[in-house]
Formats: sequence, structure tokens, C-alpha cells
Amino acid sequence: MKIIMDVDGVLRNIVDQVLEINRLVFDPGSTASHDDINVWNIKKVLTKLPPLNVLFHEHAKEIFENAQPYPLALESLMALKEQHEIHIVTAQEPYRFQHTINWLEKYNIKYDSITFMVNGTKNHIHGDVMIDDGMHNLDDYKAAGANKQMRLICMDQPWNQQWQGEKVYSMLEAELLINGYLRKAV
Repeated sequence: MKIIMDVDGVLRNIVDQVLEINRLVFDPGSTASHDDINVWNIKKVLTKLPPLNVLFHEHAKEIFENAQPYPLALESLMALKEQHEIHIVTAQEPYRFQHTINWLEKYNIKYDSITFMVNGTKNHIHGDVMIDDGMHNLDDYKAAGANKQMRLICMDQPWNQQWQGEKVYSMLEAELLINGYLRKAV
């Protein structure tokens, strides 16, 4: 089975890094937490941040290399890799590519291929399962109608509570679901 896997919001927790930079550099009085980031554009919640392209460029290493993996994400991904093909598809600007590769290497993450999306949507990448936290990415697959057999799984995050399709709350749950150990109603 070919699994299309996002990085940020699924495997790597960049939100906590951004929250920390926000507190240290831009808004020392901020008490915002991961759960407060209930919209895709984090700047709508952390209003004192500079534009995201500036933040991500100036703090790329801190955000993208120093971010922690989500709990059990790496162990579950390794278990999935034993039985399935893992194709990482992540939307990033070119200056972040190496930071993401460094992060993947730092945590010894094994995958079959990686695609960095600079412009456009992910919906032309085909597989059997897609795990993403971005509702827009999942919706693009639905709207395109391409590969109707692809199973779309949303990784639960505060910013995607409106997703109406299949959702998991951890990579462990995704692993169990994909491998057939867990049955879940949509």
C-alpha cells in the first residue's frame, strides 16, 4: 500500500516551536497554546508575529530542525514503513527543504520518496492512503475526484475541526487503522 504522508502537523510539531519563538521574540506576554491555534493561518491567532514567510525564513532552523515529533509519530511511521510504501509530500518553500531533510535524518525517518510542493496542490500525487492535517489538501483530493479509491485521513488538530471525513488523533491510531487493527466509522 502506498501512503502519502504530510510532515508538519502530522509527524513534526512546528506549532510549539512557533509559540516559543513568539513568546521569546515577539510577544513575551503571550499565553497561547497549541490548542489555541484553531485556524490554518497561525498569524490570525499570534497577531504580533511578522508575516509567516519572514518568520519561517528568519527562524527556519529553530522551527523546522528543532521541532519535536508528535508523540508516537515516529514509532508508528516506522511500523507502517515495515509493511507499506511511505511517500512524504510536504508543501514548503525551497529554503526549507534542507531543514526538513535534516529533521528527517535527525530522527532516522525512513521513507521511499519525498516530494516538496512549492506551488499548487498535492492532489496530483496518487496513493492508497493520504494522511494530512490540512483540510484544504484533503478537500483538493475530494474535489479533483482523482483516485477516488484513495483513503483520506485527517490528523486531528485544533485548526481542522470542521473536517467531515475520516479523522485520527495520533499516528498510532493511523497505524492501527491502516493495518486493519482498528475499525472506525466516519
